[in-house]
Amino acid sequence: MISQALLYGPGNPSGVDFNAPIDLLGSYATPSAGRVFVVRGDGTSVLNYDDQYTQMMPGSRMVYKSVTEASALTVAGRGDTIMVLPNTTENISVADQWALKAGVKVIGIGDASNRPTFTWTAAASSILLANAGIKLVNLNLFLCPAAGGGVTVTAPITVSAAGCSITGGSMRVSTDATTLCTIGLTTTAAATDLTIAIPRVYGATAGTPTTCMQFVGATRLNLFNMSISAATSATGVGVIRFLTTASTDIEVYDCVFRNNLANSTAAVTGMAGVTGEADYVTMKVLSGGAAAWGTVAGMCFGPSVVACNTDGQRAVVFGTGSTLA
Repeated sequence: MISQALLYGPGNPSGVDFNAPIDLLGSYATPSAGRVFVVRGDGTSVLNYDDQYTQMMPGSRMVYKSVTEASALTVAGRGDTIMVLPNTTENISVADQWALKAGVKVIGIGDASNRPTFTWTAAASSILLANAGIKLVNLNLFLCPAAGGGVTVTAPITVSAAGCSITGGSMRVSTDATTLCTIGLTTTAAATDLTIAIPRVYGATAGTPTTCMQFVGATRLNLFNMSISAATSATGVGVIRFLTTASTDIEVYDCVFRNNLANSTAAVTGMAGVTGEADYVTMKVLSGGAAAWGTVAGMCFGPSVVACNTDGQRAVVFGTGSTLA
């Protein structure tokens, strides 16, 4: 059960400051830092919330219709949390829709289909992680509409600040040939100490974004517990791409990268200067005898990094000359 003090936030009708210290007969209890904002809605109205999370204070303004609405009430650096209840849905229709502040966490509750779901619906729609320490947890991030939407979302998620993370949930990068994103997630060189751990990233084979995730100068990047299965726009472009400025001291662990484009030769597009370690990684391409992680100099591959291809071949990836043979 969530404490009543945490659930009250801006807009509560009582006017009581529930974040103030509490006098317990001469001893004082200080509530935990940050406020919790509860969201359960469809983006335009609050859904039924007769449940354990919110029924304790009927009539109070403590449930919000969207993350957009709740985010506007958060305070940077206070440690605020936006808790998103099951079956919440929201369309991301404009640039920087949530305007997330430093240190804010958006946490979804639920599994699979009842997990909070956010759908990008316009070419310029985006969520920006432009302030330090923003965390997105257990959300369905649909970076394009359902099949037949006919929308190409240019840059749905951009990370440009330190210490951010996206973990749990799922991510969709395409639904058909005309409904997709250009690059699902991209970083700037300011996105240091970024953690990405999304168990399921997927797209329709007919829908070919340039790449699913593109990392530019992402120092101390951590990728783990991920499965990416999608087609890219070119055979030599992987579902993960390092570009422009080398990402250094990276860690890649417990991941599957599969490029479903016909005759694909790259699961990961590397570049000179990328350094770090990778282990327990499986890469799949749809051509015979092709490299799966291009430009591997600077990377240290553990014994459980393997690549496979359509010829039924499997190779351990070691050294700059490693190919599927």
